[in-house]
Amino acid sequence: MSCFMTKKPSKAWIIDSGCTNHMTYDRELFKELNKTDISKVQMGNGAHLAVKGKGTLAIKSHSGFKLISDVLYVPDINQNLLSVSQLLGKGYKVLFEDKNCVIKDIHNKEVFNVHMKSKSFALNLEKEEPIINEDISEEHKDTCLQKKFDDQEENEDDEKSPSKEKFKTNVKVVPLKKDYNKNYKKKKPIRKRKDRF
Repeated sequence: MSCFMTKKPSKAWIIDSGCTNHMTYDRELFKELNKTDISKVQMGNGAHLAVKGKGTLAIKSHSGFKLISDVLYVPDINQNLLSVSQLLGKGYKVLFEDKNCVIKDIHNKEVFNVHMKSKSFALNLEKEEPIINEDISEEHKDTCLQKKFDDQEENEDDEKSPSKEKFKTNVKVVPLKKDYNKNYKKKKPIRKRKDRF
């Protein structure tokens, strides 16, 4: 495994084609962490760093909380890393062209478009606005995307909380066909989570 390190810690996520796993130094980002998954990773400079666990992150962004699964907890690394190969393994498409990195979901819709700065692609989920395709094709009018807000129960009594307000503004209700119940009475459609990396 070969990744690079920076001198100063950053909250941004570097999109790295040379890294085989997502990694972070920030323990507080983990929603779930399996501390028994211990190993070592080799950096680009040949150094070996200890992996203190593996789990799922919950990162706040403009469009709500993003879940990033199978992330290695590496306390001694100074940069959060998004593995291109791991994104591809999850069904995402990652394209590098014209000094931009475009990430598309399993439906070939653009999720992020990151411009190259200082010879790297840094995705800041707290600042970066996701690309939302407002057009809904005819074939998808009979589906309704429901985004789960993980902390909804905790904020039920606080309707004016900033996180909940942002969540509300990013939910779009899609009209269903009149014959929805007729077509899906016996079999419910399988919905894939778009907020998981």
